[in-house]
Amino acid sequence: MNLLNNPDIFFIGGDLAYDDAFVTCYYTWDFFLGMYEATFDRIGYIFPIVLGVGNHDVGLNELPGINITVSLEGPAFFTFFPQHYARDENN
Repeated sequence: MNLLNNPDIFFIGGDLAYDDAFVTCYYTWDFFLGMYEATFDRIGYIFPIVLGVGNHDVGLNELPGINITVSLEGPAFFTFFPQHYARDENN
């Protein structure tokens, strides 16, 4: 069995879609998740993905000084993968 062609798990250290937290760049997430789904189709099974959040995922590259935990909408990264944070109900 070739593990490169039959993965058990997929790790990414951040900067998944390079959307810089701009809502207008939603299509970059469609592209990223489409590649992941195409891999499932090719190999015939689903495997877990473990993600690290990168500066381009939350807009810290384009929007210096922004507090990403205060925004009600938040970056798309947290919309697609909500298990990565806990929202403070007081903010």
